Amino acid sequence: MAEPAAASDETDDGPHSEPATPAISDDEWYRTVHRPRELQFTLRAVVFGCLIGSVLSAANLYTGFTIGWTYGASITASISAWMVFRGWSSVAKGEHFTVLENNTMQTAASAAAAMAGADLVNAIPALMVLTKRQLTFGQVVAWLISVAFLGVCFAIPLKRQMINKENLKFPSGIAAAETTLAL
Repeated sequence: MAEPAAASDETDDGPHSEPATPAISDDEWYRTVHRPRELQFTLRAVVFGCLIGSVLSAANLYTGFTIGWTYGASITASISAWMVFRGWSSVAKGEHFTVLENNTMQTAASAAAAMAGADLVNAIPALMVLTKRQLTFGQVVAWLISVAFLGVCFAIPLKRQMINKENLKFPSGIAAAETTLAL
């Protein structure tokens, strides 16, 4: 039985809190989790992910402008990617998407939906209200490209810190992964 940690080292989440599991190293991840023979980042996964993402993005914009709420489209993208996965398998006999390709489709689709929701529904209208001026199309495009660029640049360092080192759990990502595996 492990000894309790010092009070200053750890926050108490209640009587039923579980200790955090230690993060695994990159080498251990490559040995135990990585699937080198399975396709992941393919042209068809990216194209279908972008197509799904455009539909989810439009739906997220409509929902955001109608009721003022946007949603994380991870699970919706996961189910939509699986439906494309099944449709492609029935049309192209013998060519099947892998689970990792399905993850690539889901990631592209949910990123597109989140980009539309977070920026076009919340940030840009708020900026226009605060500055009392309307942004031009070029300014909106420049804003979206810069935010997307920052997201791509910070994705790997943030993943290493928050997932690999701190072993944080992300409920929407875990739910999307479990949905994909269950399908």
